[in-house]
Amino acid sequence: MAPVPSAILHALSLPTDPSKVSLSTSNLGSGFTSTGTIRAKIATENGEEERRYFVKISSNGQAAAEMFQGEYESLNAIADVVPGFCPHALAWGPLEGEETDRRRFGFPVPTFCGDTKQPNRFCDSWAEFYAHERLLTILATSEHRNGSDADLRELVEKIAYGVVPRLLRDGHLGYNSHGEGESIAPVVVHGDLWSGNADRGRIVDSGRDDPVGDVVYDPSACYGHSEFELGLMHMFVQRVWLALEEKEIPYEYIEVNPYNKPDHLLSANPRGLVPTLLCPSQNGPKALYESTVVLEYLEDAYPDNQPKLLPSDPYEKARARIWIQYVTAKIIPSFHRFLQYQPTGHADDADINAGLDKARREFLDILKTWTKEMHSEGPFFLGSEIGMPDLVLAPWAIRLWAFDKFKCGLRIPTEGNGGPDEEVWNRWRKWTAAIESRKSVRKTTSERERYFPIYKRYANNTAQSELAKATRAGRGVP
Repeated sequence: MAPVPSAILHALSLPTDPSKVSLSTSNLGSGFTSTGTIRAKIATENGEEERRYFVKISSNGQAAAEMFQGEYESLNAIADVVPGFCPHALAWGPLEGEETDRRRFGFPVPTFCGDTKQPNRFCDSWAEFYAHERLLTILATSEHRNGSDADLRELVEKIAYGVVPRLLRDGHLGYNSHGEGESIAPVVVHGDLWSGNADRGRIVDSGRDDPVGDVVYDPSACYGHSEFELGLMHMFVQRVWLALEEKEIPYEYIEVNPYNKPDHLLSANPRGLVPTLLCPSQNGPKALYESTVVLEYLEDAYPDNQPKLLPSDPYEKARARIWIQYVTAKIIPSFHRFLQYQPTGHADDADINAGLDKARREFLDILKTWTKEMHSEGPFFLGSEIGMPDLVLAPWAIRLWAFDKFKCGLRIPTEGNGGPDEEVWNRWRKWTAAIESRKSVRKTTSERERYFPIYKRYANNTAQSELAKATRAGRGVP
């Protein structure tokens, strides 16, 4: 525990007695910030109650000041419109605010998406804001960091100056083909809504008596189009997405919030599971779900689309299914047991390390078992072409970095240091390199930094997904 800086005590009107208030630093963050929790004992009519406050700090000077002001304004803009949906921000820096003209698209202060600054200058039209304050701003940031790319600039400018004005212009967006409708009105949107910034919970002292429901945090808000928000990415969904991309099957990708399932998903699939695939039929679309079931359907329904994901030989096809099932029954549960591992009771450092090492060894042993069953040359599990066993494990394999960031490393032996398992780990490295190089994988995977918050919750064993709950209960994949 650390003392709370006097500036924060003053800003939050907290007791100055160190026995009543303390700061716990979690040593977590996104590389340019760190976070912590303030615990304060507050006097009430019924005695004392403990309150907790989330704190984010940075030593990144003016850039951090702009970032935190952006988050402060974003949180409160959303909380004012939808109380209880996200927490109110209580203070930042000098605790200054600013009024905004809600009739225009933009925001009164810059905000950040990750560490990418968004100026949010006010614009009279959504097309102008989206082209200049999002697409071209991101392009300029990329060129500043990575150098110019003439082909990339040409493509972005074609979209910004050609496609965006045509599709998002006033008098078009919001109107039907007969010119009937209403123009798009600016509304406050979260601006960085994905699974790492949404959860289930309840905002204390929000003035609402609602039960536990959907909450959001870490916004990067602006006044924009109400449908601006991006949806959520899930690894079981990515299995199917990879297959659609690999086999070049036309599809429409509709993202949903699994914590607030929309009616159109529930009407297709009453269980509300993702992925859900609407399959064409003579009597209208029919729904399928469970990722491996959907993968088999795509293989059977589109026999002429390459690559073939399963062998034609009956024995080899059955054998492939054994190792597909092994991924779901063994590898994924072990992945999450390791990621969600927490010491019990008052364990000392030695016990903590021993428990973590045990979870790590279990996971590595299970990976070795799967790897030993790969085709000897590969590079993929079944041979020279990517197949279904590759697709079912790929979404987890490309995220093994989570153990380096949150669990002191996965510790796969480096080349030349594998001992009796040298050949196995060389084959594993060959497979992962082949997977990571696939266009389908790159196309369906976001920047690593966007996954940090959600994996942090898994690493802290506080995630509320059905898979996280099953792991805590000692069960397999639900």
